[in-house]
Amino acid sequence: MIDTSAILSGPVEVGAQVYVGPYCVLGFPASVVLPSENGTRDANFRPSSRGVTIGAQAQLMSHVVISEGTVIDDDVWCDHHTYIGCDTRIAQGAQILYGAKVYHRVSIGRGAWIGGFTCNDAIIEDATVVLGQLVHKFRDATVGVPEKSPIIRKSAFVGMNAFIIGGIEVGCGAYIAGGAVLTRSAKPGRLYTGAPAKEVGRAPSGFSFPKNNIP
Repeated sequence: MIDTSAILSGPVEVGAQVYVGPYCVLGFPASVVLPSENGTRDANFRPSSRGVTIGAQAQLMSHVVISEGTVIDDDVWCDHHTYIGCDTRIAQGAQILYGAKVYHRVSIGRGAWIGGFTCNDAIIEDATVVLGQLVHKFRDATVGVPEKSPIIRKSAFVGMNAFIIGGIEVGCGAYIAGGAVLTRSAKPGRLYTGAPAKEVGRAPSGFSFPKNNIP
């Protein structure tokens, strides 16, 4: 079902039993000129020529934006007011939580739960929970030169309002506590807290969600 208020820009491939809620936009162009104050558009404005793919039984709630070139696999949930950038791939069973912003060329693994902000080119593997912010370092940044992006390995946890900064890696099963600021790679299976974040012990033994759902 696609709500009548949804906007489809360019080709859209939709699988069986997909729900697209009110005021969603599918195929939002990578470069778009917004209307001016008098309501007119720039003469160079063009709708997307590349579409999006939405897998079977995916659910997009209201006000979800999916940009061109992006592939949403089966059983993905995008909560209200979420944004997905261009050329991103979201694997089966992932959930994009309320208000999350996932930008361009991001890879999100199976069964992951994603909130907060995810910068361009980040890699998030299967069965992770990422509730914080993945951001570039922006030290000696050069226009047109991509920076290295964070990598979050399988079954890692990034808590609410934690920051993962720059081209670092959060190891498998590592746990980054809420509010932590991580600027160096985290070891697998270890707990990090504070700002700047420091290793303080073993990741909580009770942390098993959602890896039991992933082979």
